[in-house]
Amino acid sequence: MSDKTIVAPDLDKGTAAFPVIEMYSIITIDVARRREQGETKVLERVFLPKWKEGGVKAAFVTGDSPPQCPLGKEFPLENALFLTQAMLQDIAESDGRVVIGYSAVFGR
Repeated sequence: MSDKTIVAPDLDKGTAAFPVIEMYSIITIDVARRREQGETKVLERVFLPKWKEGGVKAAFVTGDSPPQCPLGKEFPLENALFLTQAMLQDIAESDGRVVIGYSAVFGR
């Protein structure tokens, strides 16, 4: 498991022979869009069940898909802040089912 991933600690019974790590930038965008429509606990409700079924042990998510950024590709900083805030809010709602892993490089 990478130190810089968002992980679901209760997904220890995956079906894969080797740990599966999801790397996909649209997750952050999907979480932000769903939250803008009033949904909550998006990671817990939408992604965790799929990850568990697929044996995913960790997810490395980013928000680097400019054509799909909710605020438009002309506003990269604003998009990054918007997407990060949405992810942090959703993680806070997950009752510990989703956590952020930090590297020692960041002093955590």
